[in-house]
Formats: sequence, C-alpha cells, structure tokens
Amino acid sequence: MAEPLHLVVWTPSKVLLDVQPVEWVHVELVEGEALTIWPGHLPMLGETAPAALRYADQSGTHTIECPPG
Repeated sequence: MAEPLHLVVWTPSKVLLDVQPVEWVHVELVEGEALTIWPGHLPMLGETAPAALRYADQSGTHTIECPPG
C-alpha cells in the first residue's frame, strides 16, 4: 500500500498550506494541463498556473486559491 501524500504549498516568504495525510491533489500547470496526484506518485516539482488547487483529506475535499509558481 502506498504512503499517504504530504502536501506543502509555499511562496518564497511563507508556507501557505501544510497538510497530511492527503488522499489526492489536483493542480493546473502553466502549460494548460491538469494533473491529479495520487498516493504512490514519485515526488515532483512543477510550475502551477494561477488557479485553484484542490485536495482531499479525511475531512473532505478542499480548494485553495494559489498564486502562480
């Protein structure tokens, strides 16, 4: 069984979100593609578009507006 995800969203000046365990994460990338990350996915670094990031944890589905980066 894959380990749960640990989601960290930060800017150069502060951490915007630090949540674990996370069931999945959905982001919009600058190339116009969408990406959903599930447990077992390798660590990755990507440039996101200025859009909402969605994720699910044990209390439900959440949305956070994120700056591009």
